[in-house]
Amino acid sequence: MPSKILNSLRSFMRAAVYKAPLRGPFRDLMLRLEQAAPSRKPEFWDQQLAGEFQSYLGGTITVEGRNALVAVMLRHYVKEVRAVLDVGCASGSLAKVLKQSQDVDYTGVDISEFAISQTDPADGDFFVSSLDDFSPKEGQKFSGIVVAEVLYYLDPASAVENAARLCSYLDFGGVLVVSMKNDVKSEVIFRGLEDRLQWVGGIAFQEHPLRPRFRTYKSREYPAYLLGIFRENGAPS
Repeated sequence: MPSKILNSLRSFMRAAVYKAPLRGPFRDLMLRLEQAAPSRKPEFWDQQLAGEFQSYLGGTITVEGRNALVAVMLRHYVKEVRAVLDVGCASGSLAKVLKQSQDVDYTGVDISEFAISQTDPADGDFFVSSLDDFSPKEGQKFSGIVVAEVLYYLDPASAVENAARLCSYLDFGGVLVVSMKNDVKSEVIFRGLEDRLQWVGGIAFQEHPLRPRFRTYKSREYPAYLLGIFRENGAPS
């Protein structure tokens, strides 16, 4: 079966799962399946980042391009970027981009012990932890909190709750930066975030290796991403 048809079928099935107002036993079943997914386990990421997903550690157009956009947007939306928390930091490649233009207190967190082993301790403080289990030091606040390609692996309700919890660690005028690929589940999570938090702005980006085009398109090989900026409702701009 052609890949385009398979991708369309996959999108249709995911839309049926995530956009339908599931209730009762069907919703409970979906949550159990989400929580039991291999991607929720540290050993899955240790294995994948050492092999098939090694490009997630950095050095690709998508990762380096996202890092550059995150740095620009933090400088644009935050008056003074003093401390940044990077959840799902992988090798900590964002730290090096941030530190090119300013002195930033960087904290990186990743569920994978292998990912943290690839970081440079000189770039900041690094911790092995899942998003669910992580909390910063008592009283620690951040100018920006970055959650890139992480919320997508949680069920939508947990993703929104965790994002809202992270916002409580923001300093005065700080922002939450969320990046997710173009997918039905990401759309549902972004809609939940928009209902819960204050949308500030965003940028959509996608690598186009085949031909020039201005619009984004659905692709598993070269997905489009939305980089969104949020604040807590009522927070100062």
